[in-house]
Amino acid sequence: MKKKRIVFIITSIMMLVLLLSGCSTDTENSKIRYDHVAMPEETDPYYVIGFSDYVFIGSTLSDGISVTLPSGNKKLEYDISVNECLKGNLAKEIKAAYPAYYEDDGTLVLMEGEAIKDDGLPEKGTNYIFVGTAQPDGSIFLESLYAKTEYNDDNYQKFIDYVENETSVDRERFNSSFEIDSD
Repeated sequence: MKKKRIVFIITSIMMLVLLLSGCSTDTENSKIRYDHVAMPEETDPYYVIGFSDYVFIGSTLSDGISVTLPSGNKKLEYDISVNECLKGNLAKEIKAAYPAYYEDDGTLVLMEGEAIKDDGLPEKGTNYIFVGTAQPDGSIFLESLYAKTEYNDDNYQKFIDYVENETSVDRERFNSSFEIDSD
């Protein structure tokens, strides 16, 4: 009986250790650093939405994968399930580059502006309102500081207003390879 109890205790401790080791923060080494990004009209969502090509509700299907863009900048790429497009027409599943990356030592680098600071990476399976721009190569880059917003009724209504009343921004525009024709 004593032997069974010891085996049970050891097994329980091992399972607890395995369970806790699966829990982690957003970073690979628990360190976060912020890069400053100069974003015109940072606190004007109407301008940001006017600048963007896509505003959509979706959830990440995967954890971010580190990629290096042709410019040499590092980003995290996510597979995203698109539930609804508020601006633009996208396929039901896309890939998009998130404006964050891991340094070689595992430090997570997030973006901050003068008034807005990124609060972390998208959580797998959680719904967000994403804002992105099509790039010349057909990829989608999620807009710094507006890349993801928690999805709830209040934010949904705000983004509908932002899209309906967006500021017209004259810039060269591209089509994403994930864009679909509207019927």
